[in-house]
Amino acid sequence: MLSPSPAPAPRPELRRVSLLTLGAALLLGSCGGDPHATALPPLPPPVVHVLSAPGEPRPAAQLGITLVGEVRGEIDPCGCPTLPMGGFERRAGLVDELAAEGPPLFHLDAGNLLVEGYATGGRGDVRDRAQLLMDLSADVGLDVFCPGPADLLVLEPAKLHRGFSERGMAAVSATWRDLDGQPLIPPAAVIEREGVRLGVVGLSAQPRDTAWSDRIRYRDPVLAAREAVAALPEDLTLVVGLSNLSDDENNRVASQVEGLAAVLSVRNQAHDEPRVRDNGVVIEVPNRGRYLTMVRVRTAAEPGRGLELESAERLDLLTHDRVTAKQQRLAARGEQLSDRELDGLNEHRARLEQQGSGRNLAYVQTYPMGTRYAGDPETAERIDRFKTRVVAQEVQARHEERSRPEGPTRYVSGARCFPCHTEQYSRWALTGHTKGYESLLERSEQSNPECLTCHATGFAVEGGWAEIVPSNVLAFKAVQCEACHGPLEGHPDQDDVRPQIPTQATCLRCHDEANSPAFDYVSYLPRAICTAPPYQPAPEPLEQPLPAVHPDALGAPLP
Repeated sequence: MLSPSPAPAPRPELRRVSLLTLGAALLLGSCGGDPHATALPPLPPPVVHVLSAPGEPRPAAQLGITLVGEVRGEIDPCGCPTLPMGGFERRAGLVDELAAEGPPLFHLDAGNLLVEGYATGGRGDVRDRAQLLMDLSADVGLDVFCPGPADLLVLEPAKLHRGFSERGMAAVSATWRDLDGQPLIPPAAVIEREGVRLGVVGLSAQPRDTAWSDRIRYRDPVLAAREAVAALPEDLTLVVGLSNLSDDENNRVASQVEGLAAVLSVRNQAHDEPRVRDNGVVIEVPNRGRYLTMVRVRTAAEPGRGLELESAERLDLLTHDRVTAKQQRLAARGEQLSDRELDGLNEHRARLEQQGSGRNLAYVQTYPMGTRYAGDPETAERIDRFKTRVVAQEVQARHEERSRPEGPTRYVSGARCFPCHTEQYSRWALTGHTKGYESLLERSEQSNPECLTCHATGFAVEGGWAEIVPSNVLAFKAVQCEACHGPLEGHPDQDDVRPQIPTQATCLRCHDEANSPAFDYVSYLPRAICTAPPYQPAPEPLEQPLPAVHPDALGAPLP
């Protein structure tokens, strides 16, 4: 049943204040406070954005925009206990569910998609993974992609553009230019669906890899966005920026570029709530592809007018869309809404027509991609084929390494360290690293090559192993000595084979923000170190530079 639009809910930070106030009141009541005080403290008043003056009215149109970003090579849900969400199977199910609500749906990706993490880790599947990620993106209905700096580790801009366009998607960037100042790929794209025309301007961050400094000239995003917006057709329903810029640059673009209704971006240091900057809005999505942000839009003003969020009476686009979708499903079966539901829907539409005239209204909702979203069988089969192929390729690579006269130093397992390093081995045995493989068994992920990289030692890296057979698992399961100190075949007999001193970068290969969000190098290290205390780690910056990959070393073009 369609009920009247509810009053806006208090912001999350206000809810926290309310709960703390309530808890303090209850605590005081139990510790000698006024025994006759029974009334709860009043909740703080809700904070809302008051509707601004309307612009020039236009015929109303509704659409939905789904946003992801910073997927970083994640193809299926991680088995890690902190964030066991995401994956392309669930994403396909969620997008299908949202598309069924009725209004035309557009799917956007804010970039940094193609590389697993920010370093390849020696894995040989980088290019195969990039192709798979583009295939999967097409499977889930991606419309527009804005490449980020990490994507350049796999594909140069021209090949990246071709790879997406051949699969029916657009790759856009207004900020990446050649040395003559011309765009390396199209600055913007226009996507049309069911009469709704969406313009998308790409805003890629400045590449950090110095190997590209002589290939890419970075255009100031405000100037680049202005030029791209000016070149778009005038009859668009809505124009948005698709960004992986910093918070400061996103704020600049939103406040200084006329014609953009919103800047849609991946999160930066933290995931921020939608924020208004002058006439523009910045909307962020959490990273690693484990959440999807849905922006429901009702536009009845010029496309360049900014989106208005959370009006004073909260014109609930979510309720409207869902009841309208129900009406359409019933009509397809020859049925209809109840009289009460129909009256409520008509009343709701009348309020939208009256208060939404000359405005672009939006409602933003972020969905965690958990188990409730059914996986797509074809997507699952494509991912399984990839994993099987990757393991086979790694097995072949390991056999070729062993056949070379001077192959790489190999991993030999922690059991070889024990005879000489009994004290260190005993300390390691008391750490959580010993249970890395057990956590995979608990979730039936022990054969998943995506997980073994961090939950075992030496898997799918140079000098390591790839055949998931009992003998290898028994020798290399868990996070052993060589996971931190590097491969040690020949030690101590060979002087040139010495244990590496682990650094913060060593830990961040697995303890990244998505899988280990509470990781702190200084406090975590004593819990994993195998030497006697005290131990003072050397200072090291949190931000690690991207590995240098020269464009000429990227290999043959994708087929």
